[in-house]
Amino acid sequence: ASIVEFVAICLVLYLTKNYYYYLIVVIARTILENYMIYKATRIYYPDIMPEGTLPPDEKKRIVKDVSAIIMHKIGGIINVYSDNLVISAFIGLTTIGAYGNYTHITSAVGGVIGSLCFSMAGGFGNKIHTESREVNFNLFMKVNRMLMCLIIWCAAMQLALFQPFMILWIRNRPELLCHFLTPLLLVIWF
Repeated sequence: ASIVEFVAICLVLYLTKNYYYYLIVVIARTILENYMIYKATRIYYPDIMPEGTLPPDEKKRIVKDVSAIIMHKIGGIINVYSDNLVISAFIGLTTIGAYGNYTHITSAVGGVIGSLCFSMAGGFGNKIHTESREVNFNLFMKVNRMLMCLIIWCAAMQLALFQPFMILWIRNRPELLCHFLTPLLLVIWF
């Protein structure tokens, strides 16, 4: 599904060169994905149907919790994308291009580590219910140490390899090479 989405987005951007069409494709994909999940749950779990009504205080709690989740998502999006707006407003688009090259690498490395963490989540959820607090705490500490070592190694490699990689990547476009402070701050943020 991700490959099909990526190809569709690339085709739309290449053929139309219009950002709004890109957004329409992303929104349509999200709607289609949610519809397919809905249909799959109806096929695989036809016996589970919501019935009855909730008490008013339970409805209020659910609305409050869902509102908090929505606000958290909106805040996360603002946090992630506001840096480009601020940079473009004060410094210019060339700087966003240079900054984007660096953040793309940091995001990719963070995505790999995030995938590793998310892939372990189900196993940890199971262990919480089947093991004692001490066993779970020891496992948490071991995994935490392992992840910290991995993150420190990734940060060190990024710090050491950012500038040499960018010099190769941008070739003869020195305006796309950021000052050493930028990768240093991105690694600290990482």
